[in-house]
Formats: sequence, C-alpha cells, structure tokens
Amino acid sequence: MEQQKRILSQQALAQAVAAGIADGGSFILQVTGGSMVPALLHERSQVELVQPGENRPGEIVLVRRGNGSLVLHRIIRRTENAITINGDAQSWTEEVAPSQILARVSRICRKGRWYEAGSVADKMYYKLWGVTRPLRPAMLKAYSKVKRK
Repeated sequence: MEQQKRILSQQALAQAVAAGIADGGSFILQVTGGSMVPALLHERSQVELVQPGENRPGEIVLVRRGNGSLVLHRIIRRTENAITINGDAQSWTEEVAPSQILARVSRICRKGRWYEAGSVADKMYYKLWGVTRPLRPAMLKAYSKVKRK
C-alpha cells in the first residue's frame, strides 16, 4: 500500500502526530530540513514517531518550539525542568521544557530500509558524533563537498 504524502501546516502536523500516536499508535513523517544531517537526510529519510518516553540523551524527539515551529532534534541532556536538544548538523544547543516534546523517534528509514532508534549502532553513532560538536561546521562543509562530486 502506497503511503499518501501531504503537506501540512505546523499546527496541522502537530495535531496529526498527536492523533496518530494516541493509544500506542505511530505516525510516519517524511524528514524535511538539514538540522539532523547526516543521521536524517532532507526528503530522503523518514521517521516513525511514537509517544514520548523517558527523554533519554541520544533519543531523537519532535519538539514544538516556543514560536510554534516543529523540529526533530536529539536530546543531549536533561534535568527535572529542562531538556537540552541539538541538531546533529549544528554546533549549538537549545533548552526546551519537557512539555514541549510531542513525540520520539522509534525507527528511522533510509534508502527504503528501517532501523530501530536506540540500537547499538545508533548509540555508537550518537556517542561518536556527540564529541565532534565543536568540529561539526568544518566536517559538514567537507561532507557536502565530497557529496557533490
């Protein structure tokens, strides 16, 4: 069965995700944007969203920012009142309230193949990629040059 693709406003998307993940369901989202490169690729990766979990470092979550925009970013650390998130392609972080987390990524689809989020390979990637935060701008610039060739 072919999946129907729809372009939704931020508000409509938040509502569709909430309806999809209610009662233990899931919602498949086509990734747009480049903040999570190389883990998630613009219009090439899909993610399966489910109810938020324990908000553990390394998890990729769907967050509603204060301005209403939605973003998929990775949890870097958490405290009782704040969660620090970061896009894999970014060198900066931002803090959000736990209530701003709408969903978490349970699986990632790349090149038509689904991978479990939180797998051993995913955790290794997160650990290795996490230590590169100060070097990311230069690394991503080199990656984009190699990719164009």
